[in-house]
Amino acid sequence: MIENTYGDEELYKVLQQHTGYYFPRAITEANTELQAIKGDKLTVWPKFVLQYPATMHFYVRKDNLEFAQLLEKGLKIALDDGSLEQLFFSFAHHRKAFAAFDLSNAQFIQLQNRQAELGSAAQQVYKLQKRLLDRALTNVQSAH
Repeated sequence: MIENTYGDEELYKVLQQHTGYYFPRAITEANTELQAIKGDKLTVWPKFVLQYPATMHFYVRKDNLEFAQLLEKGLKIALDDGSLEQLFFSFAHHRKAFAAFDLSNAQFIQLQNRQAELGSAAQQVYKLQKRLLDRALTNVQSAH
């Protein structure tokens, strides 16, 4: 079997030349990329939102267990006290990206991420994503 690997640029060309295709993008990527490629035949359709648990990994030296524990503790505190969301929305790019979409009537489709062995942590990721989306919706609605 021959596997074709395409970059984003080639995928956007396919989308502009053919109907019935889609290219899922993150909320923080969609409009920026669309503007960059000047895709006048393309649009972002936020009626359906594909949601899946994704993680970010922090790597530390194996022999620096104390630092790893401090990092984990700090991240848990930031998650619990809301400062993680505050940091996320402190970036103008994130605020602008979420403000560009009305997700209040969107249908969220939760997908499994089989590449990430999350187990019960998947529900925690969905919970954090929901908190971010709820905050974004609240901010967008209060701005209008």
